[in-house]
Amino acid sequence: MNEAELREILIEAWRESNEGSGRLWTDAVELLYRKYPENRDFSIVEGKIGVLNTLYDTELRYGNLKGGGEEGSAVRRLARWIVSTESELTPLLTEGSPRAFEVLASENPVTKTNGKNLWSFASKFAHFHNPDAYPIYDGRAYNSVCEIAKVRPFHRPISDLEDDLWYRAWIDDLIEVQKFIGAPSFREVDKPLYWWNGGQD
Repeated sequence: MNEAELREILIEAWRESNEGSGRLWTDAVELLYRKYPENRDFSIVEGKIGVLNTLYDTELRYGNLKGGGEEGSAVRRLARWIVSTESELTPLLTEGSPRAFEVLASENPVTKTNGKNLWSFASKFAHFHNPDAYPIYDGRAYNSVCEIAKVRPFHRPISDLEDDLWYRAWIDDLIEVQKFIGAPSFREVDKPLYWWNGGQD
């Protein structure tokens, strides 16, 4: 496969993803986050996390405490923690700082419980707060980027990096993909990357 063929495949995946019902879901989530940009109210934050967890598989169920019931659920613990860090987190999200992703991915109580970085959740929560600054990360998107790199290598491969540098490199790579297929936004890049790796319904 050459670059021209790869571009055509990704553009076709972008077209197909825009025709599915998933677009209505993501538009609805974006409206919810736009209507409630702050993270001070526990019920609103719990709802924002719950909607993401339903729309996407963000693996939050693996952070549930054994025998903890609803109070020990990962969603409720994350919501309480986000409300408690609102004064630090919301300004970072608003300005588009990669630090917001780092905080969400590794400084939360669910990660501390199960020792796992919540990259998928963190990128999606940040993305819907500020879609222009935060591209979505998930396993399918990552696999797509790795496949693209075989045909069209990236300036800074994410596989070579760790920790906070990793998400900054992910942003750089998705900017390259965005330019490559002529997509107007990170949202439009996420769709073909997900779709190309079996995300279609």
